[in-house]
Amino acid sequence: MLPSLLLVLLVGTAGAGEAPHSLREFVEQSSWIVIANVVATESYADGQIFVHRLEIVRSVQGPQLEALRVVEIKSSSLREYEAGQRVLAFLQPTPAHSLLRKNLPKGEYKATVAGRRGAGPIASAADAIAAEVVAGYRELDPEQEPGRALVLRQLAAGQKVLATDAVDQLTRRRALLATLDELDVAAFRACLESNHVAPATKQRLTELLAAEKTVGALALLTAWKPATPGLRAARAEALAQLGAPPSVEETYALLKHPDEEIRRFAVAEIARSQDAEGVPLLESTIRTDPASSVRVAAAEALGHVDTHDAAVALETSFGNEDPRVRVASAAALKDMTDPEVDVALKRIVRGAGEYDLQARALLLLFVRGAAPEDPEIARLIQGHPDPRIRKLADQKISQGMGHP
Repeated sequence: MLPSLLLVLLVGTAGAGEAPHSLREFVEQSSWIVIANVVATESYADGQIFVHRLEIVRSVQGPQLEALRVVEIKSSSLREYEAGQRVLAFLQPTPAHSLLRKNLPKGEYKATVAGRRGAGPIASAADAIAAEVVAGYRELDPEQEPGRALVLRQLAAGQKVLATDAVDQLTRRRALLATLDELDVAAFRACLESNHVAPATKQRLTELLAAEKTVGALALLTAWKPATPGLRAARAEALAQLGAPPSVEETYALLKHPDEEIRRFAVAEIARSQDAEGVPLLESTIRTDPASSVRVAAAEALGHVDTHDAAVALETSFGNEDPRVRVASAAALKDMTDPEVDVALKRIVRGAGEYDLQARALLLLFVRGAAPEDPEIARLIQGHPDPRIRKLADQKISQGMGHP
C-alpha cells in the first residue's frame, strides 16, 4: 500500500507571500504537490478540526511523503470529501496554529497553499487537466512550457484558473496564435462562452487574437456574443483591428460605455465610417461627455463626416468652453469641403458672440480662401459693428491673407 498523507487545509490562510492565482503561482509556492486518494476522515476538537487521510498516488513535486495526514479547520466553507475520492493538493509547511497544536495527535502535517483553494477533487475534466498541467510543469525542462495541445485543452475546460494559466502561456508564446483550425476555434469558443472564466481573462484573450491577427479569429469573434458591456467593447475593438468593425448599433451603444478609451474608440469608428447618422450623437458627446479627450475626438470626427449637419454642429462647438474642443473644431472646419462650412463661419463673424470667437472665424474664412473682394465678405467686414474686426481684416488683407 502507498504511504498516506495528512494535509492541513487552513481555511482562509493563504500562507507566505501573495495569494496565488495561476497554476504556475500555485506550483511556485508549493513545497510538495501530490495526487492522492481519500481514505478516511476523522474529527477532533468537538468537530472543529477534520483530518483527511490520503493515500498518495503520485508525488508530482518534492520529496516522497510518508505517514502524513490532512487537516481542515471547520468553517462555513468546509469541503467534504468521500472515501475513494481523488484529489490534487499543493502543500507547504504548516504554520503555527494554536488550535492544531492543542488538539491534534503528534505527527507531521502539511498545509495547503492558499487555504482550501490548495486542494480539490479531481472530479471533472477541468480538474484532470489541472493535474496534467501541474505534472507537465514538473516534467518539462525549466525553460519549456506545456505544449499547444495542452493549452487548448485548458481553454476548452472553461475553468477559471486553467483559462488564466492558458492565456498567460499564449501571451508568452504568441507563435501558438498564428492560426486556428476547427478544433482550436472550439477550444477558444468554450473559454469565451464559459461563465466560470473571469471577464479579464476573456478580454486578454480577445486582445491577443486581434494583436496577432490570428487566422480564424475573425469568424470566432464574430460569432461570440458577450454578455457584459466591457466584453462587448473589447470584442468590437478586436473586430475593428481584424478588419470587421462593429455594427452601427454596437458603435452607438459604446458611446455610453463608462471607459473613456472605449468611448473614444466608438467616436473613431463613426469618423472612419463617415456615418452621417451619427452626427447628432457626436454633437451630444461634445456637450455631455465628461472626458475632454472624447469631446475633442468627437469634434475631429465631425470633420471626417463632412456634411451640412456636421458643419452646423461644429459651428456650435467652435465656441465650446473647452479650449481643446475649440481648437479641434477649428481644425475640423478648416479642412471640410461642404459649402455649409463657410456659411457657418460667416454666421459666427456677424453673430453676437465675443470678439475672440468672431476673430477666429474670420481668420478661418481667410485661411479657407475667402476673397476680400467677394461682395459678401466685403459687406461682412465693412458693416461689422466691432471696429476691432474691421481692423483685423484690414491687417490680414494687407499681409496677403485671403488672396491666392
